[in-house]
Amino acid sequence: MYSLKFASISKRMVAFGIDVLLILLVTFFLSFLLKPFFLLFGSLDGSDFFDEHVWIIRLILAFCISFFYFCFFQSSSISSSLGQLFCKIKIVDAYENPITFLRAIGRFFAFFLSVITLGFGFLMAFYTQNRQTLHDKICKTYVIDR
Repeated sequence: MYSLKFASISKRMVAFGIDVLLILLVTFFLSFLLKPFFLLFGSLDGSDFFDEHVWIIRLILAFCISFFYFCFFQSSSISSSLGQLFCKIKIVDAYENPITFLRAIGRFFAFFLSVITLGFGFLMAFYTQNRQTLHDKICKTYVIDR
């Protein structure tokens, strides 16, 4: 495990930024396709952009897309989301194997623990030997260079 080359924090941040942009693009594209469905919850003239019901639906849609995006790609044979693939990093277990779908699900939800600790879960990457964040520690995963 200690022969692994752990990914830099800057690579991880760039990869996550790319992933967020992709998820936002897909979310807004799907919400455009679902516009007739949104009209049921918003105004009939289509000025529903700021309607709270429509935004709740968009948030649920973004959450579902994020869940499947991260869990599917990170547990696949490439062990990376598209942003991580672009940055040439991947997620592995202690034996450098791709993580399982169940571990990817756990990592996805543990990610929110890193968020609700006011970001301290992410700051752990600066101080841990293996550059692990809180969700990496919880799920025993490592982000390494390809």
